[in-house]
Amino acid sequence: MPEGASAPHRAVSDAPMTTQVLCVTPNGSVDLTFRQRLLSPDTIEIDSDLVAETAGGKGHNVARFLAGAGLKITATGFEGGWVGARMRALLEEGGVRLSLSHIDGTNRLFATVCDVNGARIHSWHLKGPAVSPTETAALLANIERARANDTEWVILSGSLCPGMPDDFYRKAIARLDGIPVVLDASAPAAIHGVQAAPAILKVNADELEAIAKSADVATSDYARAAGEIRHRFGIATVVVTEGPLGAFAVDSSHIFRVGAPVIRVHNTSGAGDAFLAGMLQQAIAGGDLARQLLWGAAWSGAVCEQSAPTMPALERVEEIAAAIEVKS
Repeated sequence: MPEGASAPHRAVSDAPMTTQVLCVTPNGSVDLTFRQRLLSPDTIEIDSDLVAETAGGKGHNVARFLAGAGLKITATGFEGGWVGARMRALLEEGGVRLSLSHIDGTNRLFATVCDVNGARIHSWHLKGPAVSPTETAALLANIERARANDTEWVILSGSLCPGMPDDFYRKAIARLDGIPVVLDASAPAAIHGVQAAPAILKVNADELEAIAKSADVATSDYARAAGEIRHRFGIATVVVTEGPLGAFAVDSSHIFRVGAPVIRVHNTSGAGDAFLAGMLQQAIAGGDLARQLLWGAAWSGAVCEQSAPTMPALERVEEIAAAIEVKS
């Protein structure tokens, strides 16, 4: 197609009919990770090596991790332009099944620069393509097809594209009645999304505070705030990640806590997505909430040890899991 020509609005639905997890990432990207060749360059032109090129956006990270662990995963979201084409190819290389919705715009790039030792220095985020109401409606319809595809879980994850309504995730959850949904997003999308009672709300501390503020919930005690949000909106489980402090999860009868694994951190990009992948892997296997939390921390630790958010060695995930514990 000539550059600048408009493609028809369509859902690229090439995924098989059954999937264990549908990962929804509206604002997908291609993520580039670079490593500097010099420790303290005295020039604005810094020689670097490309360490990794991955399909990004929170849900696409989760999709890659779960597919790498052998699960049947389908990814949906917007696909457009040369970046979208590359994103598609990277997802396919990772064993992810695709049901992408085409847009006229071009997906975003995301870049991270690490020092010579592999530790992250900077990350650059682009806001993503502007999408039309017609394109947004097409994605919503694409998500709704999960009801007919024997989908076990749906993950709604990451930022929304410019032009999408803030209540997009709330509308998506309402259309997925009967399928457990994980919501992993920041404000304002998460503030609207919780109103539709996802099965799991997964947030970091800043995101928890934003939701709590919107609901007039005190945050002097994060666990108490998470419990109040869970009760007020009818959410089964709230999971809060706190970086080096670890994470905790609150359901109707328990508060579980897990400490951060003792590792050498290089790059925290994708750490929260790895955490969610570890939790979902265990949830699908029938593990209880404590085991889900444990393996979430182990997956997150294994990814943080790397210079880029690529698939970690499952043997390393198991080693980390064996060295940490969950407390109630």
